[in-house]
Amino acid sequence: MGVVPISRALPSVPETVLHFLLLCPIYRRQRLKLILHLGTARLSLRRLLATKSEHKAILVFTRDTERFPPKLHTDMNSSTLIALLYIAQSPPTAPSMHHLRAS
Repeated sequence: MGVVPISRALPSVPETVLHFLLLCPIYRRQRLKLILHLGTARLSLRRLLATKSEHKAILVFTRDTERFPPKLHTDMNSSTLIALLYIAQSPPTAPSMHHLRAS
């Protein structure tokens, strides 16, 4: 299991994708810009990750937070970022056993 970073604003809170995108008070200003860009304050993790037209806005949000090194944003397009966020927010799963056959 990987290490989960801790929120910079709330040391007792894990910095999950949900916390980073929607809850962390440090990024309130950037989140307001995201809301204005999307034209709605009704944000959900599902909507942000599943709606392709909103992926570029998330890329801008992550760049504006300066949470990650600038080079990351130079080398990454919105589809790659969304794929990484999906992976990061998914709970770990047990390996599938359906491919194994009884001997």
